[in-house]
Amino acid sequence: MEDVKPPAPPDPLPPRRRPTEAELRLWPYLRRKIPGCRFRRDEAVGPYIVDFICLAPKIIIEIDSADIDREQCLRAEGFQLLSFNSEDVLADTAGVVSRILAELPDSAASTRQGAVLPEDERWMRHALMVARRAADAGEVPVGAVLVDRNGEIVAEGWNLPISLHDASAHAEMLALRSAGQKLGNYRLAGTTLYVTLEPCVMCAGAIIHARVSRLVFGARDPKAGAVDSVYDVIARPRLNHQPEWVGGVLEGEAAELLRDFFRERRTPR
Repeated sequence: MEDVKPPAPPDPLPPRRRPTEAELRLWPYLRRKIPGCRFRRDEAVGPYIVDFICLAPKIIIEIDSADIDREQCLRAEGFQLLSFNSEDVLADTAGVVSRILAELPDSAASTRQGAVLPEDERWMRHALMVARRAADAGEVPVGAVLVDRNGEIVAEGWNLPISLHDASAHAEMLALRSAGQKLGNYRLAGTTLYVTLEPCVMCAGAIIHARVSRLVFGARDPKAGAVDSVYDVIARPRLNHQPEWVGGVLEGEAAELLRDFFRERRTPR
């Protein structure tokens, strides 16, 4: 009777290696700048140790990889494989990150951007009316109105930082404060905030903390917008609340209101 030999143990994985300079350069970007992805370093996939891996969605990023068998194995495991040269990473890390973002599947780059609803223009016109109160007070004309799920106004606000000597007295902030006092709760779930100008970082943070369900804004702010213009606090958040958002509702009218205000301020008197 022949002796049955036990199966040979699998080849051990190579020990964790020291990361290259290119990997060290890219790693902070992968941790903070790639929406919808959580990357890890030096993980095992089959017989291979990969540079960077995300499991949901399934993405592997390799630097200086030219092994065809390795690439076929990783793709057979269902991973999207992105490969870059170390020279490119070191020369233009931000450019490599942009290329990674462009290759992401829709599910990874998805945001909570929603569709324009029939009532959005009506409430944005109301916010524009509120914004004119700011202009009448000599303030930058930005207005906000918070509406509940029943279509009732909860609170309004317009820019008053000069009048109140308060740098935080933006239209959105005043509307959220007023709503919190009225409802006896800082959490404003089920509400929609309409604002004539894309919120700044401060206001975007307050919208998230207040658990506002939906944000609709008019004009984009190319200098300080924090939805998807300069920053992406709301569009691609990594925070614990993700409001649905829509931009550009009555954008022309909202932008014209601002242009008229600043044009008048520049006109000699």
